[in-house]
Amino acid sequence: MKTLNYLLIGFALLTLSSCAFYTQTAPVAGLDPNGIKVNVVADLDMENAKTVTATVKTKKVLWFINLVYNERKYIHSPRYRGFSESEGLALYRAKNEADVDVILDPEFESEKHSWFFGIYKTRTTTLRGLGVNIKGYQKQ
Repeated sequence: MKTLNYLLIGFALLTLSSCAFYTQTAPVAGLDPNGIKVNVVADLDMENAKTVTATVKTKKVLWFINLVYNERKYIHSPRYRGFSESEGLALYRAKNEADVDVILDPEFESEKHSWFFGIYKTRTTTLRGLGVNIKGYQKQ
């Protein structure tokens, strides 16, 4: 009987140890002024700009074992080091599914849950932005 009580108490403690977290970002690089300093000027096809969205769901156990396979293709840029892995996955997915060259004003919405003292974690990240293609380049 004592063993059953200990097991029930242990299960109750693990169940009560869950946690939830939610974040949302503001635009990273706006249209005016965009803050990007490069040596070329790109002509963007703003007439055919479209809203792009992508949602990525991840599940992890022990902080490094992925239970959901998201093709492990993500955008990583040294300019934007603040992007998490799930945000990079969402950027890659949105860019390729919408067939665009650039995503302007990307906004991320992320919902994270953890259970069993953080051993099992799930995260849903949604990206919304304006997808445009590059028509050409100009010399500066």
